[in-house]
Amino acid sequence: MRWGDRVRRLVTTISVVGLLAIAPPATAQQGEWRIGGRLLSINTDAATEDVAESGSEITFDASWSLDFDATYMVGTNWGIEWMLTTAPYDLEASGGEVAGLDVGETWVAQSTFTLAYHIPLWGKWKPYVGGGFGLGYLHSATTTDAAEALDIHDIRSDLLAGVVGQVGVTYRAGRSWMLNFDVKYNGASGDVDLEDTAGDTVYTLKTDLDTWLVGIGAAYRCP
Repeated sequence: MRWGDRVRRLVTTISVVGLLAIAPPATAQQGEWRIGGRLLSINTDAATEDVAESGSEITFDASWSLDFDATYMVGTNWGIEWMLTTAPYDLEASGGEVAGLDVGETWVAQSTFTLAYHIPLWGKWKPYVGGGFGLGYLHSATTTDAAEALDIHDIRSDLLAGVVGQVGVTYRAGRSWMLNFDVKYNGASGDVDLEDTAGDTVYTLKTDLDTWLVGIGAAYRCP
């Protein structure tokens, strides 16, 4: 047998053994749903680009909220999670000609979809790490008199999208209940429109959410 064939067989064997080592056992492929919620601390560096070359950008403050999350466990170690939350944000102009201007308030809905590996360590404690993609959407905005004086009467957005990173730990508190601490980074970005009274777009601004979602909560393991 030639050396090239031997090397290819060796690499193939190592790859198969490695995949079998990390794959969940066949008896654990039935799946499991975990339905829960968390109290979220939302910390963000969200900001738009400069408004009309004024040197001023619109920033979003931090907020608190609750989330709804559902995880489907594929075997014992892999989980696919969907999370949804929405929270109000105060908007303020930062820097430039109108620094400190109170622009108003908008609600920002965020949803994330992640695939996480739950590391089988420490008995009832299971840390995990994952990644995926996130979405964001601005809705239900209100503007101040100061913003309306600049012909900004409404704030809308397209669907913002970007990558998500996730780390956390789950503690099995009983047969059906689990406690959870979770941290996500949502890098969704996209266009936000500032509109006048007629609903016409005055400015379209590139916006990055750059949001950290830190949550603590509980989940129920569906039988």
